Amino acid sequence: MKYNRLIGVLCILLAAFGLLNPAFYNGYPMVYSDTGAYIASGFEGTVPGDRPITYGLFLRHSSLAASLWFTVISQALLLSALLYYFIGKVWSEPKARLRAFLGSTVLLILGSGISYFASLLMADIFTPVSFLILFILIFDAPKNKVYFGLLSLVYLFVTSTHLTHAPAHLAMLLALALLKLFPLRFLELLTWRKWAIGLALVMLNFLFLPAVHYYYNGGFVSSKNGHIFFTARMVENGALKALLADECDHENYALCAYKDSLPIYGSDFLWQPSSVLYKLGGWGEHAAEYKHLNKQIFTHVKYLQIYLRHFYGVALFHLSEHNVGEELIPMGLNTPPGWEIDNHFKEELPRFLAAKQANDYWPSKIAAINNWVYFVFILSLLVVLLELVFSKSNLYLKLLICCSLLFYLGNFFVVCIASSASRYNSRLDWLIVFLAIVVVMDRLGNLKRLGN
Repeated sequence: MKYNRLIGVLCILLAAFGLLNPAFYNGYPMVYSDTGAYIASGFEGTVPGDRPITYGLFLRHSSLAASLWFTVISQALLLSALLYYFIGKVWSEPKARLRAFLGSTVLLILGSGISYFASLLMADIFTPVSFLILFILIFDAPKNKVYFGLLSLVYLFVTSTHLTHAPAHLAMLLALALLKLFPLRFLELLTWRKWAIGLALVMLNFLFLPAVHYYYNGGFVSSKNGHIFFTARMVENGALKALLADECDHENYALCAYKDSLPIYGSDFLWQPSSVLYKLGGWGEHAAEYKHLNKQIFTHVKYLQIYLRHFYGVALFHLSEHNVGEELIPMGLNTPPGWEIDNHFKEELPRFLAAKQANDYWPSKIAAINNWVYFVFILSLLVVLLELVFSKSNLYLKLLICCSLLFYLGNFFVVCIASSASRYNSRLDWLIVFLAIVVVMDRLGNLKRLGN
């Protein structure tokens, strides 16, 4: 038994380092412009206006304030351990489990973006991780109350690293409640008691993150400036322009001075230094006005129709966009990650500047990778749907597939409301690929399955 556990640990370590292949090849963990804000918030203990502090705290402590390599290693180890756990739920015999785990990990690395997200210093790594931990807490909850409490704290923390996680979890649970009303055999594993435990855990997220922010003097809020993201979406879809055109004759909004010069894209409104947002004082100003205008749009049919038509277009965008690596733009010394690495990881700065990303290597290489990854994802989606609809065996695997698809749809709905970025899909695509690999191996192999 001890020998099998030792071999299992070694395999988890081996798989974790395999997941970090892009970082090793790049010469340094991959970064995005947001990485700088995360580093700053974690080390300075300040709550950013546009994101939670929690991934910054994870980055600060997992790096040991010594090397960002420790952070991506931590991410890869957590991913590897979760893959090993779920493989173990399908194959119980130790040797079969190890073969299935190593084989599925290799296939997953070759056919999805999992290793890219493991190697990237961004909170997107925790989107599938938070879901998988929630699944464990609902359907495989540790009987020991201490272990259950500790795992629940891990769940709350990783979920809090991105504002889209908790709403997507809630959407999944609500959809499960509706499905529970139908006589689906694999949902026999879901009791109303388990569902209630899951709901309680998800709702705790809406207290946990504000409590963390309150501790760091950021107020008892999940996001200090979440309303700005909604305003940016209203800029992009034209609803705000239509509202201002109707209201500015008799209302004295600060935005009225710029109603004819609003940018086309919400991202320009948020991030361009010359944007109207910054001309009016930046993220911390005119909050009441932005919130009022957002409310006006959602409560008046004329403007809501504009929003919904644009929502349809955004949904089509997210259906077709599943790219990895769009964040791999050149990042050198005079960029947010460069400034913060120089401030907090000065000894690593030469390696950061010598990395392939800093030297504009990736943009010309990523297109072929994305074509392959997208093809594998579509094929995987077909496999898991066929398994869910037609298979009559392995109820646990079917339940995991069902919950994964519902979470995927929940994530899809949430990001369509607030933002448009390809990585919001691709950060979850590898989960569908993993499930398809398990299904195919389960069908083709002669390995002993748990409970069969």
